[in-house]
Amino acid sequence: MKNLVCRCLVISLISVLTSQSALASDAGLTPDAFVNPPDDSRPMTWMHIMDKNASKEGMEKDLQAMADVGVGGVFVFSVSQLMPYGDVVFNSREFRDVLLHGVKVSDQLGIKFGMHNCDGWSASGGPWVTVEDSMKQLVWSETVVQGGPVQIPLPQPKMRDGFYRDITCIAYPATQQELDQENTPVKITCSGGDEEAVKLTDAELSTTLNLTMNRKNDRTGWVLLEYQNPISVRSAMLEHHHSGASCKMLASKDGENFELVTDFPVKLRPGKNTW
Repeated sequence: MKNLVCRCLVISLISVLTSQSALASDAGLTPDAFVNPPDDSRPMTWMHIMDKNASKEGMEKDLQAMADVGVGGVFVFSVSQLMPYGDVVFNSREFRDVLLHGVKVSDQLGIKFGMHNCDGWSASGGPWVTVEDSMKQLVWSETVVQGGPVQIPLPQPKMRDGFYRDITCIAYPATQQELDQENTPVKITCSGGDEEAVKLTDAELSTTLNLTMNRKNDRTGWVLLEYQNPISVRSAMLEHHHSGASCKMLASKDGENFELVTDFPVKLRPGKNTW
């Protein structure tokens, strides 16, 4: 039985390899073409102009180095990577001259030259885009009321650059957990002090909380949420900028003895220097 299985596997592998060879032959591919692919099959790569640092000489050397190793083209992207600033401002005459020189050099080297349509990660941003036509953020406010017809002023959600438009007002039966949370005050403290702790309740997701460390030999920052009554926590999200950090959630009934609830998974957000 084992021999039969082995024979079947060998026959299957030979069949697959034979069919793949036939496809390669039909497409005109040869071992030499694989080792030395045509220009239209060579990979392209990102080429970052970082923090206004660019020059014709640097552009030319970079393009030459990439062409020498078989790169088929570049896609130029102006970004900030927390480097010391250079003097070549995006979309300035000098900036455009560097790009134009890159296009000419790429033509000479026989590689492709692509460009992003704007500065940074915003895809199509710039001072020519008005607030009304810019990307929007959905904002909201919440109010708990007794059931039945009501007429009350609702809190104004936050605005950005003076722009705000109503979309809709939704009323729904509150869950018991939501009511418990609404009626259970929470005291928040952290290792960064009171001025940092209040940022957790400012309804602004972009606010950064600075957690100072406890002691020189204990690199631990902390946030403490104290409730008068037990609560159920459905979810928690923590975003930070330290790749080597580990985060844990602990719970206590007396404020002194804490038990581990869970470890926060440390995952890098693609395109962001955050975890």
